Amino acid sequence: MKKYSGKTYAIALVIILIIYSFWYLRPVPKPTKENIIPVLGQVVRIYESGEKDISIELKNDSRHFYINRGLEQGLSLKVLNNKLMHKQAKLYYINYWQPLPESDTRHLAKVEISDEILFSEKIN
Repeated sequence: MKKYSGKTYAIALVIILIIYSFWYLRPVPKPTKENIIPVLGQVVRIYESGEKDISIELKNDSRHFYINRGLEQGLSLKVLNNKLMHKQAKLYYINYWQPLPESDTRHLAKVEISDEILFSEKIN
């Protein structure tokens, strides 16, 4: 049986880390009718997170939904709180493979309440 040196293992580890980094840092795919999933729930928390992102939490749902750069897109936490807080909302998130299986963060493509669309990315 052939023995490998520590240097060989180190090189293999670096290559694996580089490949994993590309998967982890790749952009979120554009929303399409085929890759968005609706979820209905009562909004219990809306707050700023990340780089001007808007996060939304639903009652009895461990996932965290976010609107990427929502505050830069003209959305207001105050308006969203007034319209969504403690009400049933329909959130559409983009379903795509994530390298961390325990990740509970979902990128939102659309937010609506009753028949009013509060936010929507262009969905192809």
